[in-house]
Amino acid sequence: MTFLDGPFQTRPESRLAGPSRLPSRSYTSLEESMHKKTTLVLGGFIGLALSGSVGAADMHTEVIASTCMSCHGPGGKSQGKIPSLTGLHKDHFVRLMTEFKTGTRASSIMKRHANGYTEAEIEAMGAYFARLK
Repeated sequence: MTFLDGPFQTRPESRLAGPSRLPSRSYTSLEESMHKKTTLVLGGFIGLALSGSVGAADMHTEVIASTCMSCHGPGGKSQGKIPSLTGLHKDHFVRLMTEFKTGTRASSIMKRHANGYTEAEIEAMGAYFARLK
């Protein structure tokens, strides 16, 4: 039994090994143009995908920072005795959170919250609250 492989007839076992038996062909200008456009579109999609990872990091920061707002007020602007986070300098925020995490700053609630965040997340939240006005 033989199979049709392009213009060549081959046996099944010869299809598994060896170089391709397809004849070379030249592309028309339309095919070349389509190839270039496809390459550009794929490059654009790759660029969007890479920029989306930065957006995802920002979204993660917004989500974890939103948990602070249940006590520190909407947008980090406190309506009561709890301090506002909006506009805090990043380094000040990071220092406070690190002190809560290590226990050098006394607080029962904030120590539990701070322990749930990585150093990178604390840095990102510090930058986030510093940007808010």
